[in-house]
Amino acid sequence: MLPVARARSSLLAVGLAGALALAGTGCGGPDAKSPKSLVVPNPFPTKSALEKLARAPLKSKPGRAVASVPEWRVDPTDVPDVSPVERRLVERSSAAKRPTFTRELRCIARELGRLRAEHGADADERVQRFIIGACGRTDAGGLSTFHLSGEAPAELSDDELLEAWKGQLALPASFDGKAAGAWLTRKGTRAVVMFVGGEDRSDVTLSPSGTPGVVTVRGTAAAGVEQVMALVNQGREGVARCEPNKTATPPQFAFDCELDDEDPWTWIEVLSRKSGRVLLRATALLLARRDPSAPVELTRGAAATAPPRPDAVTEILESVNRARANASLTPLTPAPEQAAVNARFAAHFFDAEATNDPSTADTVALGLLAGWDVDGTIRDGSFFGTMLTGATSAASWIDYALEHPMGRFTLLAPGARQIAVGPTTAAGAGLGVVITTYSFFGAEDAQANAKRVMTHIAEGRAARGLAPATALGDLPALVDAARLVNAGQREPMAALERALAVETQRIGRPLLGWALVTHDLDVLDLPAELLDPGPVAVRVLVTHYHPEGAPWGAYLVYIVFPAPTRRQVATSAAAARAPDVQGRRPSTMY
Repeated sequence: MLPVARARSSLLAVGLAGALALAGTGCGGPDAKSPKSLVVPNPFPTKSALEKLARAPLKSKPGRAVASVPEWRVDPTDVPDVSPVERRLVERSSAAKRPTFTRELRCIARELGRLRAEHGADADERVQRFIIGACGRTDAGGLSTFHLSGEAPAELSDDELLEAWKGQLALPASFDGKAAGAWLTRKGTRAVVMFVGGEDRSDVTLSPSGTPGVVTVRGTAAAGVEQVMALVNQGREGVARCEPNKTATPPQFAFDCELDDEDPWTWIEVLSRKSGRVLLRATALLLARRDPSAPVELTRGAAATAPPRPDAVTEILESVNRARANASLTPLTPAPEQAAVNARFAAHFFDAEATNDPSTADTVALGLLAGWDVDGTIRDGSFFGTMLTGATSAASWIDYALEHPMGRFTLLAPGARQIAVGPTTAAGAGLGVVITTYSFFGAEDAQANAKRVMTHIAEGRAARGLAPATALGDLPALVDAARLVNAGQREPMAALERALAVETQRIGRPLLGWALVTHDLDVLDLPAELLDPGPVAVRVLVTHYHPEGAPWGAYLVYIVFPAPTRRQVATSAAAARAPDVQGRRPSTMY
Protein backbone atom coordinates (compact mmCIF):
# COMPACT_ATOMS: atom_id res chain seq x y z
CA MET A 1 0.00 0.00 0.00
CA LEU A 2 2.98 2.32 0.23
CA PRO A 3 3.60 4.61 -2.76
CA VAL A 4 6.40 3.34 -4.93
CA ALA A 5 7.30 6.39 -6.99
CA ARG A 6 7.85 10.09 -6.68
CA ALA A 7 8.25 12.37 -9.63
CA ARG A 8 8.50 16.05 -10.36
CA SER A 9 8.00 17.82 -13.63
CA SER A 10 7.75 21.41 -14.75
CA LEU A 11 4.72 22.60 -16.68
CA LEU A 12 6.11 24.70 -19.51
CA ALA A 13 4.13 26.40 -22.24
CA VAL A 14 6.34 27.54 -25.09
CA GLY A 15 5.15 30.18 -27.49
CA LEU A 16 7.04 32.89 -29.31
CA ALA A 17 5.66 35.43 -31.72
CA GLY A 18 7.37 37.42 -34.43
CA ALA A 19 6.40 41.05 -34.82
CA LEU A 20 8.81 43.55 -36.29
CA ALA A 21 8.70 47.30 -36.71
CA LEU A 22 11.58 49.57 -37.60
CA ALA A 23 11.88 53.06 -38.92
CA GLY A 24 14.57 55.33 -40.23
CA THR A 25 14.11 59.03 -40.86
CA GLY A 26 16.14 61.63 -42.69
CA CYS A 27 15.67 65.27 -43.59
CA GLY A 28 16.88 67.16 -46.63
CA GLY A 29 16.47 70.71 -47.81
CA PRO A 30 17.84 73.28 -50.21
CA ASP A 31 20.35 74.59 -47.67
CA ALA A 32 21.55 71.20 -46.48
CA LYS A 33 25.13 70.12 -47.06
CA SER A 34 25.98 67.09 -49.21
CA PRO A 35 23.59 64.28 -48.21
CA LYS A 36 24.56 61.34 -46.08
CA SER A 37 23.20 57.89 -46.71
CA LEU A 38 19.98 57.01 -44.92
CA VAL A 39 20.91 54.65 -42.10
CA VAL A 40 18.29 51.98 -41.42
CA PRO A 41 18.49 49.88 -38.24
CA ASN A 42 18.80 46.14 -38.77
CA PRO A 43 17.49 44.16 -35.78
CA PHE A 44 18.36 40.80 -37.34
CA PRO A 45 21.51 38.81 -36.51
CA THR A 46 23.90 38.36 -39.40
CA LYS A 47 24.45 35.00 -41.04
CA SER A 48 27.92 34.85 -39.46
CA ALA A 49 26.40 35.43 -36.00
CA LEU A 50 24.02 32.54 -36.62
CA GLU A 51 26.87 30.30 -37.71
CA LYS A 52 28.68 31.05 -34.46
CA LEU A 53 25.57 30.09 -32.49
CA ALA A 54 25.23 26.87 -34.49
CA ARG A 55 28.62 25.72 -33.18
CA ALA A 56 27.54 26.07 -29.55
CA PRO A 57 26.96 22.68 -27.87
CA LEU A 58 23.43 21.68 -26.96
CA LYS A 59 22.66 20.95 -23.32
CA SER A 60 21.52 17.40 -22.71
CA LYS A 61 18.03 17.05 -21.26
CA PRO A 62 16.43 13.94 -19.80
CA GLY A 63 13.38 12.70 -21.65
CA ARG A 64 10.02 12.10 -20.01
CA ALA A 65 7.19 9.73 -20.72
CA VAL A 66 3.91 11.37 -21.68
CA ALA A 67 0.44 10.21 -22.56
CA SER A 68 -0.91 11.71 -25.79
CA VAL A 69 -4.69 11.48 -25.51
CA PRO A 70 -6.68 13.05 -28.36
CA GLU A 71 -9.74 13.91 -26.25
CA TRP A 72 -10.34 15.12 -22.69
CA ARG A 73 -13.24 16.60 -20.73
CA VAL A 74 -13.05 18.97 -17.78
CA ASP A 75 -15.90 20.16 -15.57
CA PRO A 76 -14.40 22.86 -13.34
CA THR A 77 -17.72 23.59 -11.64
CA ASP A 78 -17.72 20.42 -9.50
CA VAL A 79 -14.41 21.07 -7.74
CA PRO A 80 -14.95 21.19 -3.94
CA ASP A 81 -13.58 23.89 -1.68
CA VAL A 82 -11.04 21.51 -0.16
CA SER A 83 -9.84 18.00 -0.90
CA PRO A 84 -9.15 15.29 1.72
CA VAL A 85 -5.46 15.40 0.81
CA GLU A 86 -5.30 19.15 1.39
CA ARG A 87 -7.09 18.80 4.72
CA ARG A 88 -4.45 16.36 5.95
CA LEU A 89 -1.63 18.60 4.68
CA VAL A 90 -3.09 21.59 6.55
CA GLU A 91 -3.23 19.56 9.74
CA ARG A 92 0.41 18.43 9.39
CA SER A 93 2.10 21.73 8.38
CA SER A 94 2.92 24.92 10.24
CA ALA A 95 1.17 28.16 9.32
CA ALA A 96 4.45 29.68 8.08
CA LYS A 97 5.06 26.90 5.54
CA ARG A 98 1.47 26.11 4.70
CA PRO A 99 0.60 26.68 1.02
CA THR A 100 -2.53 28.50 -0.05
CA PHE A 101 -4.78 25.92 -1.64
CA THR A 102 -6.79 27.31 -4.57
CA ARG A 103 -9.72 26.00 -6.53
CA GLU A 104 -7.90 26.38 -9.87
CA LEU A 105 -4.85 24.37 -8.78
CA ARG A 106 -7.07 21.77 -7.07
CA CYS A 107 -8.86 21.32 -10.40
CA ILE A 108 -5.54 20.95 -12.26
CA ALA A 109 -4.28 18.42 -9.71
CA ARG A 110 -7.48 16.42 -10.10
CA GLU A 111 -7.26 16.27 -13.89
CA LEU A 112 -3.52 15.56 -14.07
CA GLY A 113 -3.90 12.88 -11.40
CA ARG A 114 -6.81 11.32 -13.28
CA LEU A 115 -4.80 11.21 -16.49
CA ARG A 116 -1.81 9.61 -14.77
CA ALA A 117 -4.02 7.05 -13.05
CA GLU A 118 -5.66 6.13 -16.36
CA HIS A 119 -2.59 6.22 -18.63
CA GLY A 120 0.40 5.84 -16.30
CA ALA A 121 2.20 8.98 -17.55
CA ASP A 122 2.13 12.78 -17.54
CA ALA A 123 -0.08 14.67 -19.97
CA ASP A 124 1.59 16.02 -23.10
CA GLU A 125 1.70 19.78 -23.67
CA ARG A 126 -1.57 19.85 -25.63
CA VAL A 127 -3.68 18.20 -22.93
CA GLN A 128 -1.71 19.95 -20.18
CA ARG A 129 -2.48 23.31 -21.74
CA PHE A 130 -6.18 22.42 -22.05
CA ILE A 131 -6.44 21.24 -18.44
CA ILE A 132 -4.73 24.36 -17.10
CA GLY A 133 -6.93 26.67 -19.17
CA ALA A 134 -10.15 24.78 -18.47
CA CYS A 135 -9.48 24.99 -14.74
CA GLY A 136 -9.17 28.78 -14.98
CA ARG A 137 -5.42 29.33 -14.74
CA THR A 138 -3.82 31.84 -17.15
CA ASP A 139 -0.12 31.26 -16.38
CA ALA A 140 1.18 27.77 -17.15
CA GLY A 141 4.86 28.66 -16.87
CA GLY A 142 4.89 29.08 -13.10
CA LEU A 143 3.60 25.61 -12.18
CA SER A 144 5.32 22.44 -11.03
CA THR A 145 3.90 19.02 -10.27
CA PHE A 146 4.76 16.33 -7.73
CA HIS A 147 3.03 12.99 -7.38
CA LEU A 148 2.91 9.81 -5.32
CA SER A 149 1.64 6.63 -6.91
CA GLY A 150 1.18 3.07 -5.75
CA GLU A 151 -1.10 0.05 -5.57
CA ALA A 152 -3.97 -0.13 -3.10
CA PRO A 153 -6.80 -2.67 -2.66
CA ALA A 154 -10.09 -1.39 -4.03
CA GLU A 155 -11.85 -2.14 -0.72
CA LEU A 156 -9.56 0.27 1.14
CA SER A 157 -11.30 3.62 1.73
CA ASP A 158 -9.68 6.91 0.71
CA ASP A 159 -9.21 7.90 4.37
CA GLU A 160 -7.57 4.57 5.15
CA LEU A 161 -5.28 4.91 2.13
CA LEU A 162 -4.21 8.44 3.08
CA GLU A 163 -3.58 7.29 6.63
CA ALA A 164 -1.39 4.45 5.34
CA TRP A 165 0.55 6.93 3.17
CA LYS A 166 0.84 9.64 5.83
CA GLY A 167 4.59 9.15 6.17
CA GLN A 168 5.06 10.10 2.54
CA LEU A 169 2.29 12.67 2.36
CA ALA A 170 4.31 15.88 2.39
CA LEU A 171 4.90 18.71 -0.02
CA PRO A 172 8.44 19.60 -1.14
CA ALA A 173 10.01 22.71 0.37
CA SER A 174 9.66 24.51 -2.95
CA PHE A 175 5.89 24.64 -2.36
CA ASP A 176 6.21 26.50 0.97
CA GLY A 177 4.09 29.65 1.09
CA LYS A 178 2.89 29.29 -2.50
CA ALA A 179 -0.44 28.51 -4.10
CA ALA A 180 -1.11 24.78 -4.44
CA GLY A 181 -3.67 22.11 -5.10
CA ALA A 182 -3.77 18.39 -4.20
CA TRP A 183 -6.00 15.50 -5.18
CA LEU A 184 -6.27 11.73 -4.73
CA THR A 185 -7.33 9.70 -7.79
CA ARG A 186 -8.00 5.96 -7.85
CA LYS A 187 -8.41 3.73 -10.86
CA GLY A 188 -8.86 0.06 -10.02
CA THR A 189 -5.97 -0.74 -7.69
CA ARG A 190 -3.89 2.19 -8.96
CA ALA A 191 -3.79 5.25 -6.65
CA VAL A 192 -2.21 8.63 -7.45
CA VAL A 193 -1.86 11.68 -5.23
CA MET A 194 -1.09 14.68 -7.43
CA PHE A 195 0.24 17.99 -6.13
CA VAL A 196 0.40 21.17 -8.22
CA GLY A 197 1.96 24.37 -6.97
CA GLY A 198 3.69 27.57 -7.92
CA GLU A 199 3.47 31.30 -8.06
CA ASP A 200 0.84 32.97 -10.21
CA ARG A 201 2.95 35.33 -12.29
CA SER A 202 -0.03 36.63 -14.25
CA ASP A 203 -2.82 38.91 -13.07
CA VAL A 204 -4.74 38.54 -16.34
CA THR A 205 -8.46 38.02 -15.82
CA LEU A 206 -11.38 37.17 -18.06
CA SER A 207 -14.91 38.51 -17.60
CA PRO A 208 -18.11 39.10 -19.59
CA SER A 209 -18.06 42.42 -21.43
CA GLY A 210 -21.80 43.06 -21.31
CA THR A 211 -22.08 42.35 -25.04
CA PRO A 212 -23.23 38.79 -25.91
CA GLY A 213 -20.39 36.71 -27.33
CA VAL A 214 -17.69 39.18 -26.24
CA VAL A 215 -15.37 38.77 -23.26
CA THR A 216 -12.95 41.27 -21.76
CA VAL A 217 -9.35 40.45 -20.89
CA ARG A 218 -7.67 42.67 -18.30
CA GLY A 219 -4.24 42.75 -16.75
CA THR A 220 -1.16 44.80 -15.90
CA ALA A 221 1.85 45.04 -18.16
CA ALA A 222 5.17 44.12 -16.55
CA ALA A 223 7.84 46.77 -16.07
CA GLY A 224 9.55 47.65 -19.32
CA VAL A 225 6.75 46.36 -21.56
CA GLU A 226 5.89 48.80 -24.35
CA GLN A 227 3.46 46.75 -26.44
CA VAL A 228 0.64 44.37 -25.50
CA MET A 229 -1.74 42.62 -27.87
CA ALA A 230 -4.32 39.85 -27.60
CA LEU A 231 -5.41 37.22 -30.13
CA VAL A 232 -8.59 35.15 -30.08
CA ASN A 233 -9.33 31.95 -32.01
CA GLN A 234 -12.56 32.04 -33.99
CA GLY A 235 -14.04 28.88 -35.41
CA ARG A 236 -11.97 26.04 -36.82
CA GLU A 237 -9.30 28.13 -38.56
CA GLY A 238 -9.97 31.79 -37.72
CA VAL A 239 -7.94 34.08 -35.50
CA ALA A 240 -8.44 37.78 -34.83
CA ARG A 241 -6.90 40.56 -32.83
CA CYS A 242 -8.93 41.58 -29.83
CA GLU A 243 -10.02 45.21 -29.78
CA PRO A 244 -8.31 47.48 -27.21
CA ASN A 245 -10.69 48.54 -24.45
CA LYS A 246 -10.12 52.23 -23.75
CA THR A 247 -11.23 51.98 -20.12
CA ALA A 248 -7.72 50.81 -19.16
CA THR A 249 -4.80 53.21 -18.68
CA PRO A 250 -1.15 52.02 -18.78
CA PRO A 251 0.33 49.99 -17.27
CA GLN A 252 -3.10 48.34 -17.11
CA PHE A 253 -4.46 46.92 -20.36
CA ALA A 254 -7.82 45.59 -21.50
CA PHE A 255 -9.08 43.95 -24.69
CA ASP A 256 -12.53 42.97 -25.91
CA CYS A 257 -12.42 39.59 -27.66
CA GLU A 258 -15.27 38.32 -29.83
CA LEU A 259 -16.11 34.61 -29.77
CA ASP A 260 -17.34 32.82 -32.87
CA ASP A 261 -21.05 31.96 -32.75
CA GLU A 262 -20.27 28.23 -33.10
CA ASP A 263 -17.55 28.07 -30.43
CA PRO A 264 -18.61 26.78 -26.99
CA TRP A 265 -15.08 27.71 -25.86
CA THR A 266 -11.93 29.13 -27.43
CA TRP A 267 -8.36 30.22 -26.71
CA ILE A 268 -7.27 33.81 -26.08
CA GLU A 269 -3.57 34.62 -25.95
CA VAL A 270 -1.96 37.76 -24.55
CA LEU A 271 1.45 38.71 -25.92
CA SER A 272 3.83 41.49 -24.93
CA ARG A 273 7.05 43.06 -26.11
CA LYS A 274 9.60 44.70 -23.85
CA SER A 275 11.38 47.92 -24.73
CA GLY A 276 14.51 47.28 -26.75
CA ARG A 277 13.32 43.86 -27.93
CA VAL A 278 11.76 42.96 -31.25
CA LEU A 279 9.74 39.80 -30.67
CA LEU A 280 6.47 39.40 -28.83
CA ARG A 281 6.29 36.67 -26.19
CA ALA A 282 3.21 34.95 -24.84
CA THR A 283 2.43 36.12 -21.30
CA ALA A 284 -1.01 34.58 -20.73
CA LEU A 285 -3.25 31.94 -22.29
CA LEU A 286 -6.92 31.91 -21.38
CA LEU A 287 -9.73 29.50 -22.13
CA ALA A 288 -12.89 31.54 -22.72
CA ARG A 289 -16.23 29.71 -22.33
CA ARG A 290 -19.52 30.90 -23.76
CA ASP A 291 -21.34 29.23 -20.84
CA PRO A 292 -19.24 29.47 -17.64
CA SER A 293 -21.24 26.67 -16.03
CA ALA A 294 -20.78 24.13 -18.83
CA PRO A 295 -18.01 21.52 -19.00
CA VAL A 296 -15.46 21.91 -21.79
CA GLU A 297 -14.21 19.18 -24.10
CA LEU A 298 -10.97 18.88 -26.06
CA THR A 299 -11.61 16.89 -29.24
CA ARG A 300 -9.46 15.30 -31.90
CA GLY A 301 -8.07 17.82 -34.39
CA ALA A 302 -8.66 17.85 -38.13
CA ALA A 303 -5.09 16.92 -39.09
CA ALA A 304 -5.21 13.70 -37.07
CA THR A 305 -7.90 12.34 -39.40
CA ALA A 306 -5.96 13.08 -42.62
CA PRO A 307 -3.90 10.37 -44.39
CA PRO A 308 -0.29 10.30 -43.13
CA ARG A 309 2.44 11.64 -45.42
CA PRO A 310 5.99 10.31 -45.92
CA ASP A 311 7.75 13.05 -43.95
CA ALA A 312 6.95 15.69 -41.34
CA VAL A 313 7.65 18.71 -43.55
CA THR A 314 5.32 17.51 -46.31
CA GLU A 315 2.60 16.62 -43.83
CA ILE A 316 2.79 19.97 -42.05
CA LEU A 317 2.78 21.93 -45.31
CA GLU A 318 -0.24 20.02 -46.64
CA SER A 319 -2.10 20.40 -43.34
CA VAL A 320 -1.41 24.13 -43.24
CA ASN A 321 -2.59 24.59 -46.82
CA ARG A 322 -5.77 22.59 -46.11
CA ALA A 323 -6.50 24.93 -43.23
CA ARG A 324 -5.75 27.95 -45.43
CA ALA A 325 -8.06 26.62 -48.15
CA ASN A 326 -10.84 26.20 -45.58
CA ALA A 327 -10.27 29.81 -44.59
CA SER A 328 -10.23 30.93 -48.28
CA LEU A 329 -6.56 31.93 -48.09
CA THR A 330 -3.85 31.61 -50.73
CA PRO A 331 -1.73 28.46 -50.26
CA LEU A 332 1.86 28.77 -49.08
CA THR A 333 4.78 27.61 -51.19
CA PRO A 334 7.89 26.15 -49.52
CA ALA A 335 11.15 28.06 -49.20
CA PRO A 336 13.47 25.01 -49.35
CA GLU A 337 16.83 26.68 -48.62
CA GLN A 338 15.42 28.58 -45.65
CA ALA A 339 13.68 25.41 -44.45
CA ALA A 340 17.07 23.70 -44.26
CA VAL A 341 18.33 26.54 -42.06
CA ASN A 342 15.23 26.32 -39.84
CA ALA A 343 15.77 22.56 -39.41
CA ARG A 344 19.40 23.12 -38.52
CA PHE A 345 18.58 25.61 -35.76
CA ALA A 346 15.36 24.08 -34.39
CA ALA A 347 17.20 22.09 -31.71
CA HIS A 348 19.07 25.23 -30.61
CA PHE A 349 15.81 27.12 -30.21
CA PHE A 350 14.16 24.45 -28.07
CA ASP A 351 17.34 23.97 -26.06
CA ALA A 352 17.33 27.69 -25.22
CA GLU A 353 13.64 27.61 -24.32
CA ALA A 354 14.04 24.55 -22.07
CA THR A 355 17.05 26.07 -20.26
CA ASN A 356 15.39 29.49 -19.77
CA ASP A 357 17.75 31.34 -22.11
CA PRO A 358 15.48 33.92 -23.81
CA SER A 359 18.39 35.83 -25.31
CA THR A 360 19.56 32.82 -27.35
CA ALA A 361 15.97 31.87 -28.21
CA ASP A 362 15.34 35.39 -29.55
CA THR A 363 18.59 35.32 -31.54
CA VAL A 364 17.58 32.06 -33.21
CA ALA A 365 14.03 33.25 -33.86
CA LEU A 366 15.20 36.55 -35.34
CA GLY A 367 17.89 34.84 -37.38
CA LEU A 368 15.30 32.53 -38.95
CA LEU A 369 12.73 35.30 -39.30
CA ALA A 370 15.30 37.31 -41.27
CA GLY A 371 14.95 34.83 -44.12
CA TRP A 372 18.48 35.32 -45.41
CA ASP A 373 17.92 32.33 -47.73
CA VAL A 374 14.45 33.32 -48.96
CA ASP A 375 13.99 34.44 -52.58
CA GLY A 376 12.14 37.74 -53.01
CA THR A 377 11.97 41.10 -51.25
CA ILE A 378 10.39 40.31 -47.86
CA ARG A 379 7.80 42.77 -46.60
CA ASP A 380 6.79 40.99 -43.40
CA GLY A 381 7.19 37.70 -41.58
CA SER A 382 6.14 35.71 -38.56
CA PHE A 383 7.83 33.06 -36.41
CA PHE A 384 6.25 30.25 -34.41
CA GLY A 385 7.96 27.42 -32.60
CA THR A 386 6.67 24.81 -30.18
CA MET A 387 7.51 21.32 -28.96
CA LEU A 388 4.97 18.54 -28.52
CA THR A 389 6.55 15.89 -26.30
CA GLY A 390 5.58 12.36 -27.23
CA ALA A 391 4.29 13.30 -30.67
CA THR A 392 4.37 10.30 -32.96
CA SER A 393 3.29 12.14 -36.11
CA ALA A 394 3.31 15.58 -37.65
CA ALA A 395 -0.51 15.47 -37.63
CA SER A 396 -0.68 15.70 -33.83
CA TRP A 397 1.83 18.57 -33.88
CA ILE A 398 -0.13 20.57 -36.45
CA ASP A 399 -3.35 20.15 -34.45
CA TYR A 400 -1.51 21.44 -31.40
CA ALA A 401 -0.08 24.39 -33.34
CA LEU A 402 -3.40 25.37 -34.94
CA GLU A 403 -5.12 25.37 -31.55
CA HIS A 404 -2.63 28.04 -30.50
CA PRO A 405 -3.69 31.63 -31.41
CA MET A 406 -0.12 32.61 -32.28
CA GLY A 407 0.20 29.43 -34.34
CA ARG A 408 -2.82 30.47 -36.40
CA PHE A 409 -1.57 34.04 -36.60
CA THR A 410 1.65 32.76 -38.20
CA LEU A 411 0.42 29.86 -40.31
CA LEU A 412 -2.82 31.48 -41.47
CA ALA A 413 -1.56 35.03 -42.06
CA PRO A 414 -3.58 36.28 -45.06
CA GLY A 415 -0.62 38.00 -46.72
CA ALA A 416 1.88 35.15 -46.26
CA ARG A 417 3.12 33.47 -49.42
CA GLN A 418 6.13 31.32 -48.44
CA ILE A 419 6.80 29.01 -45.50
CA ALA A 420 9.93 27.41 -44.07
CA VAL A 421 9.35 24.37 -41.83
CA GLY A 422 12.15 23.18 -39.55
CA PRO A 423 11.43 20.01 -37.52
CA THR A 424 13.59 18.39 -34.87
CA THR A 425 13.25 15.28 -32.74
CA ALA A 426 15.88 16.41 -30.24
CA ALA A 427 16.63 13.78 -27.56
CA GLY A 428 13.76 11.67 -28.91
CA ALA A 429 11.38 13.78 -26.83
CA GLY A 430 8.74 14.09 -29.52
CA LEU A 431 8.44 16.62 -32.32
CA GLY A 432 9.51 20.24 -32.15
CA VAL A 433 9.01 22.52 -35.15
CA VAL A 434 10.05 26.08 -35.87
CA ILE A 435 8.14 27.75 -38.70
CA THR A 436 8.64 31.07 -40.43
CA THR A 437 6.21 32.57 -42.94
CA TYR A 438 6.89 35.49 -45.26
CA SER A 439 4.97 38.04 -47.29
CA PHE A 440 6.58 40.02 -50.09
CA PHE A 441 6.55 43.37 -51.79
CA GLY A 442 4.90 43.18 -55.18
CA ALA A 443 2.29 45.24 -56.98
CA GLU A 444 1.92 47.96 -54.36
CA ASP A 445 -0.91 50.48 -54.58
CA ALA A 446 1.13 53.68 -54.30
CA GLN A 447 -1.94 55.94 -54.16
CA ALA A 448 -3.61 53.90 -51.42
CA ASN A 449 -0.37 53.84 -49.41
CA ALA A 450 0.07 57.60 -49.77
CA LYS A 451 -3.53 58.05 -48.60
CA ARG A 452 -2.76 55.97 -45.47
CA VAL A 453 0.14 58.28 -44.65
CA MET A 454 -1.99 61.39 -45.25
CA THR A 455 -4.58 59.94 -42.86
CA HIS A 456 -1.83 59.37 -40.29
CA ILE A 457 -0.75 63.03 -40.67
CA ALA A 458 -4.37 64.21 -40.33
CA GLU A 459 -4.80 62.16 -37.15
CA GLY A 460 -1.59 63.60 -35.69
CA ARG A 461 -2.72 67.15 -36.42
CA ALA A 462 -6.24 66.51 -35.18
CA ALA A 463 -4.81 65.34 -31.84
CA ARG A 464 -3.38 68.87 -31.50
CA GLY A 465 -6.58 70.56 -32.63
CA LEU A 466 -5.17 71.40 -36.09
CA ALA A 467 -6.81 71.19 -39.50
CA PRO A 468 -5.70 68.41 -41.88
CA ALA A 469 -2.82 69.03 -44.25
CA THR A 470 -3.74 69.81 -47.83
CA ALA A 471 -2.18 68.20 -50.89
CA LEU A 472 0.76 69.91 -52.55
CA GLY A 473 0.86 69.80 -56.35
CA ASP A 474 2.72 67.19 -58.39
CA LEU A 475 6.51 67.00 -58.04
CA PRO A 476 7.78 65.04 -61.07
CA ALA A 477 11.38 64.97 -59.86
CA LEU A 478 10.25 63.30 -56.60
CA VAL A 479 8.43 60.62 -58.61
CA ASP A 480 11.62 60.00 -60.60
CA ALA A 481 13.63 59.80 -57.37
CA ALA A 482 11.32 57.16 -55.90
CA ARG A 483 11.46 55.13 -59.13
CA LEU A 484 15.28 55.12 -59.10
CA VAL A 485 15.42 54.08 -55.43
CA ASN A 486 12.90 51.30 -56.03
CA ALA A 487 15.06 50.00 -58.90
CA GLY A 488 18.16 50.01 -56.69
CA GLN A 489 19.81 52.73 -58.82
CA ARG A 490 19.93 55.55 -56.29
CA GLU A 491 20.41 55.92 -52.52
CA PRO A 492 17.23 57.31 -50.84
CA MET A 493 18.74 60.48 -49.36
CA ALA A 494 20.79 61.33 -52.44
CA ALA A 495 17.67 60.89 -54.59
CA LEU A 496 15.65 63.11 -52.25
CA GLU A 497 18.27 65.87 -52.21
CA ARG A 498 18.41 65.87 -56.00
CA ALA A 499 14.62 65.99 -56.30
CA LEU A 500 14.35 68.89 -53.84
CA ALA A 501 16.97 70.88 -55.73
CA VAL A 502 15.21 70.35 -59.06
CA GLU A 503 11.73 71.15 -57.73
CA THR A 504 12.91 74.19 -55.77
CA GLN A 505 14.20 75.70 -59.03
CA ARG A 506 11.07 74.68 -60.93
CA ILE A 507 8.52 76.23 -58.56
CA GLY A 508 10.74 79.00 -57.23
CA ARG A 509 10.24 78.19 -53.57
CA PRO A 510 12.40 76.31 -51.02
CA LEU A 511 11.17 72.85 -50.06
CA LEU A 512 11.76 70.60 -47.06
CA GLY A 513 11.75 66.84 -47.49
CA TRP A 514 11.84 63.82 -45.24
CA ALA A 515 12.66 60.21 -46.01
CA LEU A 516 11.04 57.76 -43.60
CA VAL A 517 11.72 54.02 -43.69
CA THR A 518 9.34 51.57 -42.03
CA HIS A 519 7.89 48.07 -42.24
CA ASP A 520 4.49 49.37 -41.13
CA LEU A 521 2.88 52.43 -42.69
CA ASP A 522 0.77 52.87 -39.57
CA VAL A 523 3.93 53.31 -37.47
CA LEU A 524 5.59 56.55 -38.58
CA ASP A 525 7.48 59.17 -36.59
CA LEU A 526 6.09 62.31 -38.19
CA PRO A 527 8.33 65.38 -38.65
CA ALA A 528 7.56 67.94 -35.97
CA GLU A 529 7.01 70.64 -38.61
CA LEU A 530 3.92 68.79 -39.84
CA LEU A 531 2.36 69.27 -36.41
CA ASP A 532 3.01 73.02 -36.13
CA PRO A 533 0.11 75.52 -36.12
CA GLY A 534 -1.05 77.00 -39.39
CA PRO A 535 -1.91 75.52 -42.77
CA VAL A 536 0.39 72.89 -44.25
CA ALA A 537 0.46 71.57 -47.83
CA VAL A 538 2.36 68.29 -48.32
CA ARG A 539 3.22 65.84 -51.05
CA VAL A 540 3.47 62.22 -49.90
CA LEU A 541 5.01 59.51 -52.06
CA VAL A 542 5.40 55.88 -50.97
CA THR A 543 7.58 53.25 -52.62
CA HIS A 544 9.65 50.32 -51.38
CA TYR A 545 13.28 49.31 -51.68
CA HIS A 546 15.86 46.92 -50.27
CA PRO A 547 18.15 48.66 -47.73
CA GLU A 548 21.79 47.69 -48.17
CA GLY A 549 22.83 44.80 -45.92
CA ALA A 550 19.29 44.16 -44.65
CA PRO A 551 17.43 40.88 -45.23
CA TRP A 552 14.02 42.53 -45.60
CA GLY A 553 12.76 45.25 -47.88
CA ALA A 554 11.04 48.32 -46.44
CA TYR A 555 8.62 51.06 -47.30
CA LEU A 556 10.26 54.37 -48.21
CA VAL A 557 8.02 57.36 -47.52
CA TYR A 558 8.92 60.75 -48.96
CA ILE A 559 7.16 63.73 -47.37
CA VAL A 560 7.80 67.13 -48.97
CA PHE A 561 6.32 70.54 -48.18
CA PRO A 562 7.33 74.20 -48.61
CA ALA A 563 9.87 75.55 -46.13
CA PRO A 564 8.13 77.88 -43.65
CA THR A 565 8.51 81.62 -44.15
CA ARG A 566 10.15 83.77 -41.48
CA ARG A 567 6.71 84.84 -40.32
CA GLN A 568 5.60 81.22 -39.96
CA VAL A 569 8.77 80.39 -38.04
CA ALA A 570 8.16 83.30 -35.66
CA THR A 571 4.57 82.19 -35.10
CA SER A 572 5.71 78.66 -34.38
CA ALA A 573 8.42 79.85 -31.99
CA ALA A 574 5.83 81.87 -30.07
CA ALA A 575 3.94 78.62 -29.60
CA ALA A 576 7.13 77.10 -28.10
CA ARG A 577 7.55 74.71 -31.01
CA ALA A 578 10.13 76.39 -33.24
CA PRO A 579 10.99 74.03 -36.11
CA ASP A 580 14.57 73.16 -36.92
CA VAL A 581 14.30 73.94 -40.63
CA GLN A 582 17.96 73.67 -41.53
CA GLY A 583 20.91 71.46 -40.83
CA ARG A 584 19.19 68.35 -39.52
CA ARG A 585 21.05 65.28 -40.64
CA PRO A 586 19.65 61.80 -41.23
CA SER A 587 19.04 59.86 -38.05
CA THR A 588 17.67 56.46 -37.17
CA MET A 589 15.22 55.19 -34.62
CA TYR A 590 13.30 52.06 -33.68
